[in-house]
Amino acid sequence: MYQAIILDFDGVVLHSEPIHYQAYHKLLNQYNITLSEKEYFSTYAGLSDKELFPKLFKNKNHSLQQTKIYELIQKKVAFYNQLIQDMTTLPLIHGLAEYLYQAEYNKMAICSGATSSEVMVVLNKLYQQKIVPPFDVIVTAEDVQCGKPSPEGYLLTAELLGVEPDQCLVVEDSPHGIMAAKKAGMTVAALTTTFDPSLLQQADAIFTDFAQLSSATAQ
Repeated sequence: MYQAIILDFDGVVLHSEPIHYQAYHKLLNQYNITLSEKEYFSTYAGLSDKELFPKLFKNKNHSLQQTKIYELIQKKVAFYNQLIQDMTTLPLIHGLAEYLYQAEYNKMAICSGATSSEVMVVLNKLYQQKIVPPFDVIVTAEDVQCGKPSPEGYLLTAELLGVEPDQCLVVEDSPHGIMAAKKAGMTVAALTTTFDPSLLQQADAIFTDFAQLSSATAQ
């Protein structure tokens, strides 16, 4: 039995990658940069904003000063948060609420490559409606120097929880995230909410959603 469960956020708590794409698309239009949905999911999904923008601008042959990255992140986050605020119902991953309320883990945490603002705009809505229980620790992009696939975020999360890495079960949806958690010495359950199962083979187990993960854990 694991002492803690650590959830990635985008694609694990929320079907949010399409919302992130909308925010990027809206922002990049201002710079006359085209980013297709297919290209986003194949190349950039799972990266933090501070890693995505330099990579994307370089791939698109656009110059980007280091000092402009923070400004781009702030604009993109504002677009994303507005999209979330405008939603009456958030697209949660199937079975999430039931799984968390029935889970027997001592501690629960989130380790995300998204910004704190992007995570909390969603969680505050969920907390207000008591859809999910409160998390003990939340680690976001601002808390680490290197995003996934670096294990830094997951190791920091375990440290803040006061739990050894090998006592943590991680739920991830991306190859970068799985790699990060495995490097941290954690067990990983992958959800096929964003990527094809063939890209998630480094995980210890693969599930379609939390409902299937719950069934497997109950057996």
